[in-house]
Amino acid sequence: MEMRSHFLFIFLGFLALAVLAHAQDQDPSGFINVDCGLPGNTTYTDATTGLNYISDESLIETGISKRVAIASGSDSYDRQLWHVRSFPQGDRHCYNVTVTKGNKYLIRARFMYGNYDGQNELPEFDLHLGPNKWDVVKISDASDTVDKEIINISTWNYVYICVVNTGYGTPFVSALEIRPSKNDSYVTQSGSLMSYLRLDIGSSTNQTVRYPDDVYDRIWGPSDPLYGCAEISTSETPSTDNSFQPPSTVMSSADIPANASEPMEFNIGPQDTTLEFYFYMHFAEIVKLEANQSRYFNITLNGEYRSDLTPSYLDTTTVYSTSAETGGKYNFSIFNPGGSTLPPLLNAIEIYSVVELPLSQTQQADVNAIASIKSTYGIRSNWQGDPCAPRDYVWKGLNCSGYNDPTAPPRIISLNLSSSGLMGEIAADIANLELLESLDLSNNKLTGSVPDFLSELQSLKFLNLTGNKLTGAIPAALYHQNQTGSLSLSVDGNPELCPSVSCQEKRKKSNNTVVPVIASVTVGALVLLTTALAVILRCLKRKKKQSLVSNSGASAGKVELKTSRTHEPVEAKRRQFTYSEVLKITNNFGRAIGKGGFGTVYHGNLDGAQVAVKMLSPSSVQGYKEFAAEVKVLLRVHHRNLTSLVGYCDEGANLGLIYEYMANGTLKDYLSIGWGDYELQQRQLKGDIMSIVDPRLRGDFNINSAWKIVEIAVACVSSTSARRPTMNQVVIELNECLALEMARTREGSDIDTSLSQDSPEFMCLNVHTGMSPLGSLECFVYKLKSNKNTAGTKLIGSAMEVVVQFFLFAVLSGAFSLSVLVQAQNQSGFISIDCGIEEGSSYRDESAGIHYISDANYKNVGVRKYISSEINTTNIYKQYLNLRSFPDGTKTCYTLKPAEGRNNKYLIRAGFGTPFISVLELRLLDYNTYDNATELMTDRLDCGLNNSNMIRFSDDVYDRFWSPYLPNECEVKNTSYTVESPDRDEYRIPSRIMQTAAVLANNSNTIQFFLTRDDPTSQFFLYLHFAEIEELQANQTREFSIFIDGKLWHGPTVPTYLQTATISSTSVLNGSAQFHVEINKTQNSTLPPLLNAIELYLVQELLQSETYQEDAHGSVHIFPFISGPSLKNLIVFSSMLADAIMNIKSYYKVKRYWQGDPCAPKVAIWQGTLSSSGLSGEISPDIFNLKIIQYLDLSNNSLRGSVPNFLSHLPYLRVLNLSENELSGSVPSELIERSKNGTLTLKGESKERHFAYSDVLTITTNFERTLGKGQFATACYIEDIQVAVKIFSSSLAQAYKKFAADAKLLTKVHHRNLIAYLGYCDEEGNNALIYECMTNGNLEDILSGSTKEYYLDPDYYVTNKLKERSDVYSFGIVLLAIITSRPVTVSNQESAHIIEWASSLLGRGDIKGIVDSRLQGDYLIDSVWKAAELAMACESRTSVKRPVVTQIVMELNQCLAMEISRISRSEGTIEMVSVNLGTGVIPEAR
Repeated sequence: MEMRSHFLFIFLGFLALAVLAHAQDQDPSGFINVDCGLPGNTTYTDATTGLNYISDESLIETGISKRVAIASGSDSYDRQLWHVRSFPQGDRHCYNVTVTKGNKYLIRARFMYGNYDGQNELPEFDLHLGPNKWDVVKISDASDTVDKEIINISTWNYVYICVVNTGYGTPFVSALEIRPSKNDSYVTQSGSLMSYLRLDIGSSTNQTVRYPDDVYDRIWGPSDPLYGCAEISTSETPSTDNSFQPPSTVMSSADIPANASEPMEFNIGPQDTTLEFYFYMHFAEIVKLEANQSRYFNITLNGEYRSDLTPSYLDTTTVYSTSAETGGKYNFSIFNPGGSTLPPLLNAIEIYSVVELPLSQTQQADVNAIASIKSTYGIRSNWQGDPCAPRDYVWKGLNCSGYNDPTAPPRIISLNLSSSGLMGEIAADIANLELLESLDLSNNKLTGSVPDFLSELQSLKFLNLTGNKLTGAIPAALYHQNQTGSLSLSVDGNPELCPSVSCQEKRKKSNNTVVPVIASVTVGALVLLTTALAVILRCLKRKKKQSLVSNSGASAGKVELKTSRTHEPVEAKRRQFTYSEVLKITNNFGRAIGKGGFGTVYHGNLDGAQVAVKMLSPSSVQGYKEFAAEVKVLLRVHHRNLTSLVGYCDEGANLGLIYEYMANGTLKDYLSIGWGDYELQQRQLKGDIMSIVDPRLRGDFNINSAWKIVEIAVACVSSTSARRPTMNQVVIELNECLALEMARTREGSDIDTSLSQDSPEFMCLNVHTGMSPLGSLECFVYKLKSNKNTAGTKLIGSAMEVVVQFFLFAVLSGAFSLSVLVQAQNQSGFISIDCGIEEGSSYRDESAGIHYISDANYKNVGVRKYISSEINTTNIYKQYLNLRSFPDGTKTCYTLKPAEGRNNKYLIRAGFGTPFISVLELRLLDYNTYDNATELMTDRLDCGLNNSNMIRFSDDVYDRFWSPYLPNECEVKNTSYTVESPDRDEYRIPSRIMQTAAVLANNSNTIQFFLTRDDPTSQFFLYLHFAEIEELQANQTREFSIFIDGKLWHGPTVPTYLQTATISSTSVLNGSAQFHVEINKTQNSTLPPLLNAIELYLVQELLQSETYQEDAHGSVHIFPFISGPSLKNLIVFSSMLADAIMNIKSYYKVKRYWQGDPCAPKVAIWQGTLSSSGLSGEISPDIFNLKIIQYLDLSNNSLRGSVPNFLSHLPYLRVLNLSENELSGSVPSELIERSKNGTLTLKGESKERHFAYSDVLTITTNFERTLGKGQFATACYIEDIQVAVKIFSSSLAQAYKKFAADAKLLTKVHHRNLIAYLGYCDEEGNNALIYECMTNGNLEDILSGSTKEYYLDPDYYVTNKLKERSDVYSFGIVLLAIITSRPVTVSNQESAHIIEWASSLLGRGDIKGIVDSRLQGDYLIDSVWKAAELAMACESRTSVKRPVVTQIVMELNQCLAMEISRISRSEGTIEMVSVNLGTGVIPEAR
C-alpha cells in the first residue's frame, strides 16, 4: 500500500512549533518573529532589536513570496519589511501559529506595500483573528508602514491570523510578531484591545523605542511637545516595575506646561464615534526635588475627575481606565489644583480601542479531526483557518451547525469529499467527527476494508462510498443500520466489496503464547545490565562443574545455548504506519496483553509475524512526550537482547509504537522475588549479606561486589528522589561489581578465553551523545544465553543454567585504564585512588561513602607497602593504611584523565611523604569557585564545631576536608534547620558546616584570629562563610565589619537567616608573615558577630608550562616529590600531556623511565633519542603529530616497511636519521628533494640546534661586536652568516627561566615575519639563544627611529615580578606605537609618554590626530577606534583590568576583518594568521 507523508493540523502546529523554536532561539521566552515572504529556511537577526526572524514558509500553504521595490535593502526600512507574502488567488489565507492556551498576547501584523507587484495599486483588505474581523488594512502610500496590534487572550493552543480579499486589491503580509504579556495587565470588561496610539511624550531622542528597551516589544513613537508644553529629561534610569512596565528610555523624558500655571490639555477625536477606548497614562518624577518643592496634579476627562497623583522620583505610576470610555470625544486635562510648586508632567500614553470578537472557533475535537483528515489525504483546496467560522468562509465540502448561537462553538455535521482524488484507506479520524450526519467519499480511489468505526457515528444518516476500490465485507453493524433505515448506505462501484454479512471472512486465530509487557528502553537497559551481573554471579559458581558446549553437537546433560524466539526479528521496511493499518494489524485491538508506561499493549500480526502494539492512552498527561522520547531512543538503540522497534503510528490523537513480539515471557517471569525492598533494607542494616544473596550461589561470590550491588539497589529505591543515584552512577557501580568478580575468578579459571565462534559479544553504548540513558559505560562485554525445558514453552525457570565463556575488560591497555578510571569517578567527576592496595581491589570508604580503587593500572613502577603495625590504625582512614613507594628513579608520575574534559577546575588532594603516595583524590569544582590562580590549601575550618570529627563527602559535594575550630572567647551556636546556598553560589558550603557558628561569649564586640606563616613573601586568598542561624526578634540585629591588620576589609555585613554568604579576597593578601583578622560588631547591631567557616589558601605559582597541546590530550599530573606537610590540597586547571609521544611510547613498548610531562620540568625531561632502542615494526604514524619536530633519530633499530611519506610533511624537520634498520622500498621523492636543497639532513647528527659554549665563542669572535642589550641578554652580530647570539646573564635569578621560556616559545612560533630560531647553548651556566639576524633593524626602528623606549609594566616596580599581563601592557605600547608611528617617550613635551599623549587625544575624540599621518586617511575609522581602545585597555594601571591575550587576538581579528572588507577589491592579498589561544601554551612572562 502506498505510504504518503502526512501531518495533521495539530501536527502542523507541532511543525510550526519546531520551526518557531528558531524564531525564539536566544529571544525572550514566547517571542515569535516571522518575516513573511522571506525565502524558505532563511533566518536572520534584526539589527535594531537583536531578535531572530524566520521565514513564514512552514506556517502557511498558499501565497507567493515577493520583494518590495522601494526598500532594496535600504537601512531606512526594517529588514522584515523587505519581503511580502502576496495572495493573488482565493479569498481567505491564514497563518496557523502555536501559542499557549489561556495566555495573553500582543499580536502585531505589519504591512508595507513597497510596490512589490510593480502595479503601484494600493490595496485594501480585511484582517481577521480566528473567525472574527480584527480590522481593515488600508494602504495609503506605497512607502508607508501599517502596523496592526491587538492584545488578546488565546482560547486555544493555536491562533489563526488571516487576510481576506474584499475586492479592493490583493492582500499581503510583511511580518507577524507575537509577544506574550502579563495576564493582569490591559484588563478589559469585554472584548480585546486594538492599539490606537502609543506615544513617548517629550522624547529626547526623537527615535522609535521598542525591544530590547521595551521587554514586551511595544513600539513607542516619539511625540512632538504637547500644545503649550516643553520637554524635560533625565540621564537617570527610572524604575518601571509595575504590571505595564513601560521602558525606562520612555519614562526618562516628559512634557510639562511651558507656563507653570497653565494645565496640560489634549484631546482624542476618532472618526468613528462608536468606538470604546481604554487609556493608559504613565508618570514618573524625573526631577530631584528640593525640600521646598512639590509636584501634585489632578487628571480629568471631559471635565470629570479621574485621578490625582504625586509622582514618585524615578518610579513609574500608571493611571488607566478600569472600564471602557465612551462618548466620541475625549478631552483630557492635567492641572495643578493648588498647593504644588511645580507644574504637572506626562511621560507616556497608550490608547486602545475595544474590538469585540464574538464568534467562537470550531469545537477543538472537530478541528483536530478535520485537520488530520486534510493531512492524511493531502487536501489543498481552501482549507485554511477555522473550518466552520465565519460562515462565509466555511471550508469547501463542509457543513456546520451552531450558527444560531455565536457563543457556542460550531460543529461539523457534513463532509463531502466526493471526486477529490483520495487514495489509501478511509481515514480513522473521521470517527472523531462525533456529530457527523452526512459523509460522501464517492468517486475516489480508496482501498482497504470499510471500517467498523463508521457504525459508531451515532448521528450518521448518509454514507456514500460508491466508486472506490474498497474490499472485504460491510461491517455487520453498518449493514444492520442500512437494513433498518437509520442509515442510507451506498457502496456500488466497489467490485471487491461484499455488500452483505454472509460473505464476511472469518478472522484468524491468534497464537496462544505469553507476551511481555513492553518496558521502556531506559529501564530495560538497566535491568539487562543488572540481570547480566546476577547471571554472572550464579554462573561463576558452576563454571568449574560444567564444560563448554562444543560446536559438534549436543551431549547428555549439556545445556543448549540459543536465543529463543518464535520468529526472526521483523524487518523494518516501513517505519510509519497509518491508524487504519494499526487497526488491521491488531484486529481492531482485539487482544490486550498488558499495559506500558503510557498506554495499553495489544497483540498483532504483521506480514505473518507477531508484533506488540502499545497505544497512547488519552488520559496520559505526558503521553506525547513519552511517545516521542521512546521513538527517538528506540530508533538509535539496537541490540539482539533488547526488543526492536518495528514502527510507529503518529496520526492525530492516535499515537502508537509497534515492537517485536517476545513470546517467551518477561524478565519478571524468571526472577523469584520473595520479599520487598523494606525487608531488603532491614537485612542490609543487620549486615546480613549472606541471607540477601541467592542461596543457590552457595557463597561462591565476592562479598564486596555483593555488598556494592545491594547498596546500589537500596539507593535506587530511596523515598527521596534527589537521593537516588543517576543512571551514570548506577552503571559505574555495576561495572565495579563486574570488575571485582572478574578479578576474583581471573586466576585458575578453566574458561577458554581464546577467540572463537562463541566469543563474547561487545555491547558498546556511546553515552556522550545525549541519547543513552546509561551514563559513563565503556564496552560492557557479555554474552547472555538461555535454554529451553523439554516442553519448550518456558525459558530456564528456577533451574536456569548459563555458561559465561569469558569477559574481556579491554583489548588495549589504554582502554582498560580509562575503564578503571571511570569506575573511580563515581561521584560526578570524582577520582579516588588508594595507592598501594592490591591490583583489582576497590572498596567504599565508610566515612565518606566514596569508592576507592587501586592505583595498579596507573603505575608499572613502585613498590606496594603497608604502614607499620606499630602505628595505631584505629583512627586512620583506610586509604592511608597502604602506600606506593618509589625507591628508584628521579620522577614518577600519575596520569589522570578526568572524564569531564580539559579547562575544568579541580581540587586535587595527595597525601605523601618521601617519596611515596598513600592516596590520590581529584574532585571536579564549579569553574567560578575560588580564584583563577592555583591555590594550595593551608586551612579549612568549621567554626563552632568543638569536637574532633572531620567533615567531608557526602556532606560536602566537593569532598573538601573541614576541621573543627573554635576561636578564643567564643561559644558554639547551632541550628537543626538546613542552611541553603544561594542559586548562584559556586562554593556550595555544606549545610552541616553552616549549621554551626562561633559566636562571642558575653556579648563581646570582636571575633579575632591570626593568620601566621613562616614565609613573609607568601600570598593568600581568604574565604569567610557566614549564615545567620538564629531567628531574630523584631528588636534584634546582627551587623559586623571585617578588618585585616586594622584596615577595613569588608562591611558592614548582615548575615541572612539560613542562607550562606561568602566574603572572599578580590586580590591576594601579601607582605606580612602574620595577618590579624577582626570581625567587629557595628553600632547598629544588638548581637555580637558570628563566624561559620574559614578557608585559607596559599597562592602556588605554577610557572612551568606543559608540553604543547597539539602533542597533547587533557590530563592532570601528580608528581610525588619531597614536600612539607603530610596532606596538601591543590586547586588547578586541567593541563596537557604529550599524547603523540605517549602513543609512540606505547607503539614501540618503550621501557625507559618515560613518565609525566615529556619536556617539563627541564631537570626531569624524558631522556635520550630512540636510536638503538630495539624498536621493531613500522615507523609510527604518531610521529606525524609531532608537528614541530626538528630532529628525529630512529637509527640502529629493527624497523621494517617503507619510509612513510608523512615525514616529508613535517615542515620543521631538519635532521632525519633512519640508518641501520630493515626498511624497504624507496625514500619519498619529497624527502630526497629537501635533502638536496639543504633543508633536511638525511642520516647523521644535527649540529644546527645545540651549540657548545666554545662554538658560541667562535661564532661571535669572543663577543667582539655588541648589537644591543636587554634585561637578561647581550646580542652579538656575526658578519659572515648574519646571526644574532643572545647571552643570558648568569647573575640574574630569573635569567634561566627567561632562557627556557624563550627557547620553548621560539621552537613553537614560526612565521616569515618573525625571526627564525637557529639554535641554543645550554652548558654549565652558559645559556644562549641563536637567532636569525634582523639586518634591516627592528620594529622600533621602522616605526620611529628611536633606540631606547620604555615598555615595562609599572606593576613590576612594585612587585618585582613580571606576569602575563605585564606582557599585555608592553604589547599595548607597541600597538600604540604602530598606530601612531610616535616614539614612546618624547622629551620636552607636556605629554611626554605615548600613553598620556594618546589618552588626551582620545578623550577629545580626535582619532585622526592619533593615526600615523603617512596613511593619509586610508583606513576605516571604526577599526582604528577599536584598535586604539584596545591599546589603551592594555595600558590599564590595574593589571586585572587589562584584557587577556585571547581577547586581544579576537579584537584585532575584528579590526583586520573590517579593513579586509573595506579593501576587498584591491589586488593585494592579506595573509591571515590564526592564533589558537585555547591550548594553555601561552608565552611565559619575561
